[in-house]
Amino acid sequence: MLNAIFNNANTVLEQQKRVQASTDKIYYRMPRGKLYVRSYVAVWGMTMVGTAAGIVALVRGQ
Repeated sequence: MLNAIFNNANTVLEQQKRVQASTDKIYYRMPRGKLYVRSYVAVWGMTMVGTAAGIVALVRGQ
């Protein structure tokens, strides 16, 4: 039952070779890197828009 968790193959060398051979930016080299970075940027952008909208509402006195 726990063999699937504890008896995984060691893939460090393959991952290291793939990361070092890649010419992508460092935060895109790992699996799902683009997903993580783009999700972060999307959430950050939404918070910036919300902050700007809040500031505009405060300045207008609403």
